[in-house]
Amino acid sequence: MADYPYIVDNVIHPVGDDWDSTVRINDADGNPKNLTGWVFWVTITKDLSWDDDEAYVHKSFTPIYPLSGEVTLAISADQLMIPGRYYRGIKVKSASGTRTTLVSGVFDLVSVPTKAL
Repeated sequence: MADYPYIVDNVIHPVGDDWDSTVRINDADGNPKNLTGWVFWVTITKDLSWDDDEAYVHKSFTPIYPLSGEVTLAISADQLMIPGRYYRGIKVKSASGTRTTLVSGVFDLVSVPTKAL
């Protein structure tokens, strides 16, 4: 269903960095999927038992250019400032109402020497 160039488990992200990535969704023939009316959610939490409203990040995204099959997912640095292991999930609701988990996994947020900015 998709090409996920950045969504992999066991990634290490530095504290204080903004993240963004463009995810491309393709149809069965490999062509860009029309994402008109689709909504994506990203949830990042430190505990899998937490509800969405307890998560550090729980936000939705809609494609800026839906005909290209691409959606840009962005997290600002100030949303995640505590080093440690985090759990990530990305879900989508299609225009027809079908809900699908695209990916779930873990990543580590690590301290870095530079605290400026």
